[in-house]
Amino acid sequence: MRKIFLIPILLLGFLFTKAQTQPFPTVAFNPATFTGKDNVILTVDLSGTPMAGAPAVYVWTWANKNLPAFPVDNNKYPGKDGIYNDNWGSQTDNAKMTNIGGNKWQWAFKPVDLYGLTAGQLKQLQLIFKSKDGSLKAYPNDSDPFAIAPIEYVPNTYRLFPYVMDQNDAITVYFYQNLSTDLTESRMTPTTITLKAYNGATQFGSNVILPIKTVENQLFSAAFIPAKAWTIPAGTTLTSFTYTVNGTSFDTNGNVINVSGTTKTRVFDILK
Repeated sequence: MRKIFLIPILLLGFLFTKAQTQPFPTVAFNPATFTGKDNVILTVDLSGTPMAGAPAVYVWTWANKNLPAFPVDNNKYPGKDGIYNDNWGSQTDNAKMTNIGGNKWQWAFKPVDLYGLTAGQLKQLQLIFKSKDGSLKAYPNDSDPFAIAPIEYVPNTYRLFPYVMDQNDAITVYFYQNLSTDLTESRMTPTTITLKAYNGATQFGSNVILPIKTVENQLFSAAFIPAKAWTIPAGTTLTSFTYTVNGTSFDTNGNVINVSGTTKTRVFDILK
C-alpha cells in the first residue's frame, strides 16, 4: 500500500520541480532601453510554455514591487498596478496582446500612462502572461523586474528616441519647432532631414536625405536605422552621426528660399 502512494507523491514532486525550473518566456522591448515617457512595444515568445498555441494572451503588470517608497523620499518609487489589472478572472481586452505569428505576441504601452506615475517615479516593471480568465499562465511565478530608465523628460528643440542607441536601432529624430530660439528654425517650413554618419572623425558613406513628417502642430519627426541607411561592412562600427533639418522660408523680398537649421551631433552608445 505504501508503494501505491509513493508513485503519486514522486510524480507531484517532479511536476513541482519542473514548474520551478521552467524559464520565464523570452521577452524583448523596443526600444531595449526606455524611460517612463517612451512608447514601448513588448514582444514575447511563448513557445515551450503552457500558453504555447493559446488563442489569446493577456498582460497583467505592475511597477516598483517591493521598492522603498518612504514618505521622507516623497514616495519616490511607489508600487502601482497597471491600469488594465482590473479583473483577474475577466480581464479587459485593453490588455490583450496581438499575435505576430506562431507563439509570438506583441503589446504596446507607455509606462507613465500604464501605471499612472511620473517618469521619475518609475524604476522597474514586472509581468504575467495569462489567459483572459486567469486559468492559464505562461509561467508559474511573477517575472523578474525589467528596468525602466528613471529619467524625467525635459522638452528640447531636438529629441532622439530611443535614449540609448547604437547603429542597429530604429532611431527617430523629433524637432520641436516651437521650442527653437534659432530664427531660421522657428520660421522655416521643414521638409527634409540630412544625416551624416561618422567613423571617428571621418565621414562614412554619403549624406542621407530623408523626408520629415508632421506629427502635430510644430512637431516634426524622421525615422531611420543607421545599419540600413548606410551599407556598413562587417566589422565596421559607426561612432556618431549628425542631423540637420532642412526646409523652405522667405527672403526679404518674399521669395521662397531653401534653408537649414543647426546641425546636431549624436555619439552612439557602446552597447554590449
